[in-house]
Amino acid sequence: MQFSTEQKPSYTLVKISGRLDTRSSDALQDSLCTLIHQNVRAIIIDCSVIDYLSSAGMRAFFVATKESEKTGCKIAFFGFSKPVADMMHAARVDKYLATFSDKVTAEKFIAE
Repeated sequence: MQFSTEQKPSYTLVKISGRLDTRSSDALQDSLCTLIHQNVRAIIIDCSVIDYLSSAGMRAFFVATKESEKTGCKIAFFGFSKPVADMMHAARVDKYLATFSDKVTAEKFIAE
């Protein structure tokens, strides 16, 4: 898994690529929670190049979302591939995370 951040005027863009599984999910969770506690207003996570997402990866997204709620930080995810989006839908994960098909829609969500 690769993880990078880019500061935008109204949010922090996080780009994740590769496999998000048991081996990489703890590092992602720690990185996202650290970012959230740096008092950022909003985070948009680009998931368009995630090759694989395990239940441990989904847990990292849940934990980050819960932490963001505690601090008032808005968090949005976008760009899941069809197989990953289908799996998230089957597991009903998409009901609890702010997921969007593209960055523009995610930006509108955080601007609300």
